[in-house]
Amino acid sequence: MDKKNHLVPIKKMNLKKELIVGIGMGVILAAIFITLQFNQHTVNAGQSITIPEIAQDASLPKAPLTVKSSPDEIIALMLNSHTQWQTIEASAITSFNDTAWETNIQLEQYGKGRGDYGPAGLKPEFSWLSDGNTLWQVDLTDKVYEEYALPEDIKSLASYGPTSLPVDETGTFIIRYPLEGTFPSMLSSFFFPHGLAQSFSQRQIDVLGSDKIAGRDAVVILTQIFDNEGKLVKKHEYWIDTSTGVILQSRVYTEATGWDKWAEQTTVTKIVYDIQFSDNTFKFEPAQDWQNVSTES
Repeated sequence: MDKKNHLVPIKKMNLKKELIVGIGMGVILAAIFITLQFNQHTVNAGQSITIPEIAQDASLPKAPLTVKSSPDEIIALMLNSHTQWQTIEASAITSFNDTAWETNIQLEQYGKGRGDYGPAGLKPEFSWLSDGNTLWQVDLTDKVYEEYALPEDIKSLASYGPTSLPVDETGTFIIRYPLEGTFPSMLSSFFFPHGLAQSFSQRQIDVLGSDKIAGRDAVVILTQIFDNEGKLVKKHEYWIDTSTGVILQSRVYTEATGWDKWAEQTTVTKIVYDIQFSDNTFKFEPAQDWQNVSTES
């Protein structure tokens, strides 16, 4: 990951809380970095390849998706998902290791966002906000925050040109949606699924059926990865919004828990597209007793 896209965590955060968040984020986002190749085309670091170019190559399928849609059509909608909405307001629950984590999030294109998260059913413990120019990470319990200026080259998707990309052991690259690598949210890969879509193109994908999540129609897909000896090493299920390509639910399976029992599940419990947010939604005004603990990254 680019140094400029790496957000240093608040130093005074409780380590146990950081571990819980890290486990959830790590398991969900791990799929992004597995077998990373797009339509058998290796993206070299020196090439001028951007999300708009990749999305243009994957023409929008006939919408909405159905159980008869091909994996290529599902991937194409995910790669174009940023063109299917202007704002998102959503809530989600992530469950793993007998722990449940709740997230509420608001997004507005381009570059504005807000997230509040903490143990399910309790008041949020952490928050982050972006007004499109500055991003704040906030520890609501300890009343401390860090402040970052968003890099100039990610303030516009059209001008975004990453200089360093995630790479797998074969030297294959992907292009992540820039905000997915910047906003510190467990749901960033749900609402910016471009990296996952590129990795899906090199996996075994099966369309399992249809479902309804948070009142939205979804197609359910199964992705699996096998080693050279044919042994199953990765198994994930995803519920894809049939109209927007946004991920509405994911299940991660592991060998440790048995391939028929999920180890982690994240479910969007509420989602609303294209509502108008108030002018104050993405403003951060700390109280006088709050401490800025920002450090240079």
